[in-house]
Amino acid sequence: MALVLLGFTLFIASSSYLFAADTNEDRTLEQAAASAMSQGINMGQVRVDEEVTVNEDVVKEALVRQYVEQSNLSDGEKQLHIYALASQPSMLAVESYNTFDLPIRKYLKEEDEKASVRQFANIIFEAKKLKKPN
Repeated sequence: MALVLLGFTLFIASSSYLFAADTNEDRTLEQAAASAMSQGINMGQVRVDEEVTVNEDVVKEALVRQYVEQSNLSDGEKQLHIYALASQPSMLAVESYNTFDLPIRKYLKEEDEKASVRQFANIIFEAKKLKKPN
């Protein structure tokens, strides 16, 4: 009976950890991507041409910095893959992976199998054309 209770406890702990890691990864990536795109906006272009463009180098650097700063889980190996980044139209498509050990696998001595969570974020800045009054 004690062995069943221990197994159930480890299962619940592992499931909770996986849920927390997935939620953290989702929020971290969404916030980092939105913040990086906001920091990369070319304000001069917005003022002069009323057109939103981004500096791609600033967005890449800010994305990595924000992703690292906002992550709450320090366990595991994190990876970012930028699939698309464009200045006009301003868009970012990024995917993140977090690979880590689960408590139940530590007790079962399954070190080669790690759990991972994956998230994908798309951010697009676009504006509708407006007719200016004469």
